[in-house]
Amino acid sequence: MFVEEVITECRKRGATRADILAFEFEMGLFPAVLDEAKGKGIDLAPKTIPPEVFDKRAVDKGQVQFYDISFIGAAARYDAKDKLRLAIELTDF
Repeated sequence: MFVEEVITECRKRGATRADILAFEFEMGLFPAVLDEAKGKGIDLAPKTIPPEVFDKRAVDKGQVQFYDISFIGAAARYDAKDKLRLAIELTDF
């Protein structure tokens, strides 16, 4: 995976932060990669490459912006008395 190479390179060069640009991120895997990097002292900032990068007019006008990726953590809470009741708690946002 490319991100693992970035983490390795950051550690070799003593960098503590890196921006990762991509058109999309695998939401099932990427939070774990961020946690792994943080555990190694690297702060990764995933940013989405906007489709405007293919519009020369938008690029020329400086209208292309890269946005940070947001993640939401959730936990299922089951009601012990009512088996059909379920609550979703947002745990990390």
